[in-house]
Amino acid sequence: MRRIGASWTFVLLCATSTGQALAQSRTCATLAGAIPEAEGRHTTVVRDTLLTDQRGGPDAWRRRGCVLTVIDTTSRDGAPTDSLDELFRTNGWEYRTEYAADGPDGTMFAFQGAGELCVVRGSWDGGDDSDPTVVPAPGFTIAVECAPAAPRRGEG
Repeated sequence: MRRIGASWTFVLLCATSTGQALAQSRTCATLAGAIPEAEGRHTTVVRDTLLTDQRGGPDAWRRRGCVLTVIDTTSRDGAPTDSLDELFRTNGWEYRTEYAADGPDGTMFAFQGAGELCVVRGSWDGGDDSDPTVVPAPGFTIAVECAPAAPRRGEG
């Protein structure tokens, strides 16, 4: 295991249809390899599970996929979502703005490439802006859901 931080929780979800299971499994493995390992971290992989579009609504998709969960609760270094962002960008994936959200306790963004859509969600204790003496709890959760790419809402 490589150690870059002391505490993280990661959940990596990669969705597949029957014909695309191998491709998404490779994406899940690649993304898992981009997540730094550390002492005190536990990793679990579940393949072929049902995933749902994180945006919800009447056009939400449901697809089969795999789940990688990495739990580490001691880091105070923040969630390494930037390493996933960089991996997608350096491999030519397109940023999908309709999944973008950011706040003091988390982030969400998505990329599309190689026939897949991957949504990254990160959450952590952002502290209390009204009381600077509050020390945020260590750790965080990152979830990446990858599914066969579908037309964007309003497209074909």
